[in-house]
Amino acid sequence: MFLLLDETLPLALKTLLVGHDARTVRDMGWLGLSNGVLLDAVERAGFDAMITADQGIRFQQSMAERRARLVVLSSNHWQTIRHGAEHIRQALLRPDDGTYRVVPLEPPPPRRRPPPAR
Repeated sequence: MFLLLDETLPLALKTLLVGHDARTVRDMGWLGLSNGVLLDAVERAGFDAMITADQGIRFQQSMAERRARLVVLSSNHWQTIRHGAEHIRQALLRPDDGTYRVVPLEPPPPRRRPPPAR
């Protein structure tokens, strides 16, 4: 699958999407494009999906006439994304009724620090 990663996502997300051709907004030279213009560019370039953490995009943009899918992550925090990588990969593989899917991500459990040395 040909994927675009929005500018608010960690660049390292590309490494978690093995088997997909993932590009970033920066790679494409599209930094700073508004959501509507960006989605138009995504479709013109032939991307299958765009991954973003922009929670408001569904209220700003109609996806009804779009060919590209929009996958919205509930967080852009790297540790949370890394912990939920399998959920992201599964969301990309599942057929969708529409072109918009939210992927809820849970933060990893907190690491316990060892007690201070005495």
